[in-house]
Amino acid sequence: MVSQDQDAVSEDRAFVNYVMADVYALLDFLSGRAKPSLGYLTLPTPGGQVTGDPSALAGDETSSAFVQKAMQIGKQVAKSESTIADDDVAFLIQARDLLNVRAAPATGNSIIFTLLVIDAIHSLRTDARPKNLAGPIYVFRDAWLEPAAKRLARSVKCWLRIMAFLLTITVLLSIYVAYGKLFFDTLDAVNRDNRANLTFLATEMPDTIPTTDPNRRLVDNFCGEDPLSFTKYQNCQDYYMIKERRNDVRALLRNWVILPATFEEALPFDKSYDIHSETVEQLAAARIGVIGNYILPVLYGIIGSLGFVLRQFNRNLADRLLTSRESRASHIKIMLGAMSGACIGLFFNNSAGAAQVSGVGGAAVTLSASAIAFLAGYGVEAVFKSLDALLIHVFDLNRRNRDHPGYSEGAASDRR
Repeated sequence: MVSQDQDAVSEDRAFVNYVMADVYALLDFLSGRAKPSLGYLTLPTPGGQVTGDPSALAGDETSSAFVQKAMQIGKQVAKSESTIADDDVAFLIQARDLLNVRAAPATGNSIIFTLLVIDAIHSLRTDARPKNLAGPIYVFRDAWLEPAAKRLARSVKCWLRIMAFLLTITVLLSIYVAYGKLFFDTLDAVNRDNRANLTFLATEMPDTIPTTDPNRRLVDNFCGEDPLSFTKYQNCQDYYMIKERRNDVRALLRNWVILPATFEEALPFDKSYDIHSETVEQLAAARIGVIGNYILPVLYGIIGSLGFVLRQFNRNLADRLLTSRESRASHIKIMLGAMSGACIGLFFNNSAGAAQVSGVGGAAVTLSASAIAFLAGYGVEAVFKSLDALLIHVFDLNRRNRDHPGYSEGAASDRR
């Protein structure tokens, strides 16, 4: 029986310590604001009327006396053998309630948890736990709050490392794809010039039927004749120049596709690679499409979600708004960002080119698949709201079609 009474007393003391820690944290937070926050606090009643300031709790004394009374109760709480009167406990609970209203959106719990996270971050940075000057009254520590703060601090450190690694990989892949697109676009431009040049030369050949793509051996023989008119000579010179440019661009594109082990192997072009030029162009187009529309969007989606999580963590850290669920919620948001980036390829039409939207000032902004994936990762909640609206629209439209009097399964299958 005595043991049960002692357990009840210890649980009551733990509750009082917990409330006292919130009051101390709120007083410290409010007193550190630029604008005075402790001079006048109001508590709305259920009817919406204001009853006054917290000094009424101390018997019509000033707010300074209210703070002094909270400190006196704190001294009693610090003495483990002293008993706390019920009126003092009620005062602490009401004081915490009023201070939470004044400090909103921050609360005593979020302030304490943020302080624990800051302590854990500095402990990870210095590899040594600093001496805790606060004590159990100023910062209430229990079996789950402090481990949660340590997990969040380790998660933030891990997120920063992952962000640096992914940024490096993503930048290298982006540069690689940009070079491939440059070579591919240059080859397309050279092919257009080559077709125009061959079309003109075909019309000048007296022994061949004019065609848009004459035999190159005939063109070489035609340009090798002597003498040639000035116009024919100029077009033959353009033909040789375009031919040389085409071979150079194909060599660069082939090296880009094959990915040699060292940069020295890429320049000059290694002619031991015996790959047909059309095969090279097909491989280049496939690689650009896969990396640009599927791999890079996933990476940019993760980077966007990581950027949002780190930015939110930094803001909540400054505003003392961190909670123990921050780590789990951030992990979920990062995974959703990766999923959003992976699904961009389902909605992004590569053949239609980059999407254009109206930017600041009405100017057109071009968004590639990677840019859309980054925005999707950064604003995961907005993406899923859009998907919910699309889902409702699609299935509600199908339901309305089925409810139409003239709708029938046979007619629907015929239309399909």
